[in-house]
Amino acid sequence: MSEPGPVLGEIRLVIHTLQTLKLAYTQMQTQLELQNQATPSRSWTFPSHLVFIHLDTFLRRLLSIQGAHFITVRFYQLDQTILSGVNSTLLTDVVQEAYQDFLVQVRLLSGCNCDPTDPEDQSFELNLDQFQAQVSDLETRLVSVLSKALEDCSEALSATKLVKMFWFFLDRPLVQDQLPSYLNQLVEQVLTDLDQTELEFYSEREEPERFFRFHPAAAARLCWNRQLRRRAEEALRSFRTIQNL
Repeated sequence: MSEPGPVLGEIRLVIHTLQTLKLAYTQMQTQLELQNQATPSRSWTFPSHLVFIHLDTFLRRLLSIQGAHFITVRFYQLDQTILSGVNSTLLTDVVQEAYQDFLVQVRLLSGCNCDPTDPEDQSFELNLDQFQAQVSDLETRLVSVLSKALEDCSEALSATKLVKMFWFFLDRPLVQDQLPSYLNQLVEQVLTDLDQTELEFYSEREEPERFFRFHPAAAARLCWNRQLRRRAEEALRSFRTIQNL
């Protein structure tokens, strides 16, 4: 299999071109039918199904090929993934092992003796089904890693960074089934941080001597307010990141 990024772009271009061709035919056919109602003329009797039945079959095959390349582009991003935290070394090793196993599956799929662009060649569909089954198994392992890493996060900011690290992987069906509970916990953690920041702000305003005992009041107040502002902004950024998933 070639580099998936450029190839994926070429596949999308072909799919778009064929879909545009079919749409243009449909629109022209409708336009001619309307014109024929206004001014009766010889109807367009071109048997489109004789052509489009093959085009539709070819499009379905292209969509399958596009899906395989799309998955490959995503998994290639695991190459540089390095986790941090309590079990960072162990979890990073699991991710890299899953990535290497994925490369094996890519080589097996790209090495199969078939023509992927020939809709009549069903051996490609069989190989693609096996590839997708192995991908599902790898995704199960990655979900376990992500879940464990989120459990180990003690701060909302670190959990948000972890979620952003795996953003390309989060819309996969298997992840969508298991991730919401962790995201809900993360939202609660972010909101708790915001509440704590607000509480500290009002505490400082009501009893400033507690915070500025060893520093000039004006400078200490400015420094403290900036720290609270940074904490609030980080919490809001974390919240927006979660909401956009």
